[in-house]
Amino acid sequence: MRLAIRLSTPRVHLHPVLNKGSLEGYARDTALQSRASNRHVSSIERLLAHPQERDRFTNYLATGLANIIHTIDPEVIVVGGGVTGSADLYWEALQERVRELVYPSLRSKVDIRLAELKGQAGVIGAAALDGVE
Repeated sequence: MRLAIRLSTPRVHLHPVLNKGSLEGYARDTALQSRASNRHVSSIERLLAHPQERDRFTNYLATGLANIIHTIDPEVIVVGGGVTGSADLYWEALQERVRELVYPSLRSKVDIRLAELKGQAGVIGAAALDGVE
């Protein structure tokens, strides 16, 4: 499933290969790394250390999560991948922003969690499959 978002913000540099207008084009680790490179910042963590960049990212991701909540009414959403490596910079703000965007009747019905393996799930899964025939 791909989720498209459209926000009334100035045009930002999108990752050249990710789907234009998609949530992943704004909030995926590769999109953030591309933005960091364009801003001459060495990492996603350093990019998100800037309040304006952190707020931009948090708003994009919160908008996507709120859309998912309104569309499918999940009990739990697990956020994982490369962006979770710097979750300590944005996690509380993300949860607060999602609460602001979600209908009041849904706020207490969904649990947004950080993946336990964070961005390492793919590597751990690949290692576990090594040798499996």
